[in-house]
Amino acid sequence: MKIQNPQKECKETPKKFRGESKIIRVEKEDYRSGIILDSPEEFVNALIAYNSGSIEGSKATEDNLMTSAVEDHGPLAGGLIAMVGVMKGEGVMEELKKDALSKLKKDGFFRKDFDYDGLGTNFFKTSIKGDKIKTYQGDKYILELCAAYVGDEPEKSLAETLGKQRALIRSSAKGRLNIVDDWWFNVNLENLLKNLPVPTDWNKRNYKITIRDWAKYLGGSSGGKKPKFEFKHKNKRFLLEVGLDSNRYLRPKGFKFDNDKDYLQARDNSIVGGAWTIWDETGNNKIEPKATNPSIIFSVSLPGGYFGTPAVISPHMKSLQNARDYIAEIITPN
Repeated sequence: MKIQNPQKECKETPKKFRGESKIIRVEKEDYRSGIILDSPEEFVNALIAYNSGSIEGSKATEDNLMTSAVEDHGPLAGGLIAMVGVMKGEGVMEELKKDALSKLKKDGFFRKDFDYDGLGTNFFKTSIKGDKIKTYQGDKYILELCAAYVGDEPEKSLAETLGKQRALIRSSAKGRLNIVDDWWFNVNLENLLKNLPVPTDWNKRNYKITIRDWAKYLGGSSGGKKPKFEFKHKNKRFLLEVGLDSNRYLRPKGFKFDNDKDYLQARDNSIVGGAWTIWDETGNNKIEPKATNPSIIFSVSLPGGYFGTPAVISPHMKSLQNARDYIAEIITPN
């Protein structure tokens, strides 16, 4: 009999499946973050432009505070906040400009997290990150902005206003997996990854041990290793990271915070788990289980640092996307 609601009817993940999940289609996507600027002075000018109030979303966080204050305490509270902000704002901006310019020139990076000390500016409850990136075309500087309630939306608007590109952090190929037995996925990593350009100094035995460690990591088991290694494409080095996009915290009805009861788990070289969601498209309302295809994500980035190096010039961006396309071709089903 076909299962109608796996969370009610299945107390554990099935021991066996009638099939194995394969990649059925591949989707490409780029993740960008940080506005690319040419000098510390241009970085400071971008901060000034952001604070001007002409950037969509730049005032959203402070506006939210004003609205809450008026709703909770009346118009007088909103007026007091505005007055305090005006008094502080100019001094805050002068210090910010001076500090950012000094740190970028001296150290090559700048960090500032504003809370209520940002009142009177558009940086209220906003995090600012600046980094110098060396390239053969000269140094570049990237500006990242993250504001409460609206995330990086103001950064996107500022980049558009300035006519600047955002740095390419990684370029990914997402392999959508088919569902097996109506509600599950069953991925054999060794079969799925066998054609990837793994380092040539791995012998077959070590590769199999690593596959098992990767399965533990992706399956949420202890003692696993993150699937991450360097490879070469057209004589250039890239970093490849493999991830799992699935509803990771599905468990039988009645169990809440018990990891041992999660449907997601590693089995030798394989990862198995539930292939459904219990949330609607807004992510706010619970629904009856609805089957959804999980994905294996192959993310390519430039080597350097723990998270890789952002691509900030066109040749590097193009080579990164070409390397991603190379991986996408390998995993695309015939």
